[in-house]
Amino acid sequence: MKTFKKTYIGKGKQNPNFDIVKMTLKVDDFQNLIFEKEGVKYLTFEVAKMREADQFGRTHTAYVVVPENIDPKFEPQEKKWSTDEIFTEAVKKNIITNSGSWYSFKDRKIGHGSALVRKNIESNKELRHDLIHAITTTAQPVLPF
Repeated sequence: MKTFKKTYIGKGKQNPNFDIVKMTLKVDDFQNLIFEKEGVKYLTFEVAKMREADQFGRTHTAYVVVPENIDPKFEPQEKKWSTDEIFTEAVKKNIITNSGSWYSFKDRKIGHGSALVRKNIESNKELRHDLIHAITTTAQPVLPF
């Protein structure tokens, strides 16, 4: 199973007049967290508001999330989606909408009748990918009682 560890690299204070946080980071603390891609060096970090300011009035903290204890046996496997599952979930989450027997995804019509939509999902890899992405990143709406 993959677990993650937060490595704190600095703190900062929000400017009361703007949505800007001034951070002070100690360079030595994140030198080993820098990564390189295509010859360019990067540091990815997150900034979070602290519950309460510290004794110096700092309101935010910066940290890097690094994986640890990675065991490949426990890596989550990507779900294999059938065309019917994609269609059903996308309709249930209102990702695919219909007007009469026409079905649409975003602002484009993707088929007349559910059988044709399923066929288009099966044959169009880009549509299939976009639908799966929308399904897995869209929260199920909460309906009132």
